[in-house]
Amino acid sequence: MRLNDYKMRVALFGLAWVICSIASIALRAKAGGIPLLLLPTALSVAVFYCAPRNERHFYILAIVAGGAIANAVSGIPFIASLGYIVAQVVEPVFVVAVAKKVLRKRNFGTLNLGELFILFLGAVAGASLGAIVAYPFQMEHGVVLMAWWISASSLGSMVGAPILITCANWLRRQRGGWRAAVANLPVAFLLIQVAMFALSLWVLRWPYFSLTQIVLATLVFSVVRYGQVGASAGVLMFGLAGTIESLGRNPPA
Repeated sequence: MRLNDYKMRVALFGLAWVICSIASIALRAKAGGIPLLLLPTALSVAVFYCAPRNERHFYILAIVAGGAIANAVSGIPFIASLGYIVAQVVEPVFVVAVAKKVLRKRNFGTLNLGELFILFLGAVAGASLGAIVAYPFQMEHGVVLMAWWISASSLGSMVGAPILITCANWLRRQRGGWRAAVANLPVAFLLIQVAMFALSLWVLRWPYFSLTQIVLATLVFSVVRYGQVGASAGVLMFGLAGTIESLGRNPPA
């Protein structure tokens, strides 16, 4: 079965979604961490955006099945699981609907400031909608939890999804299989993001000897050199560093 078979794509998406979902739940419940970016949301938005219209319902079914599996494995009650699954379907559908209206088959680099702001509002509105749908079913309630859901889901849509979409488009342009793709890896871009992650972790872990100015300079260079994907990747690296630093219930700075 080839990767261009939609059944294989749906299966791989479902597997990745389950793994990310279980990891996100375990990170909060078991490791005491604070995921600053929800990867399941990023995956859902990216796939819904890239998938043909006649295949999207298969991905919705994958989220429903994946959500049931992830929640069962994580010990989440059935009623709460239903609420979470509905929220996890409604949110990316809403965000992608807004993105499709704004982008109209253009790439991110062609958008003006007003259009980017509309995408931002769409991501926040979608995350808010998901948080509101899930709120009555949550085992824990509070303004802080809702604020975390909206923030982490918004970053998943605004930061994680553009990176995944860019990676998918890059893979489509490669000719010659995986060897050619590896040979054409953007090494400079990857090294900059590794540096961004390491510097961000330093800033959060040792604030008394801060390298904040270098982190900001690296982020600005990434944005100027690589545009939207550079901005998204830089924020993602800082978010990953903050998530790692939050392990053991240490709130990231």
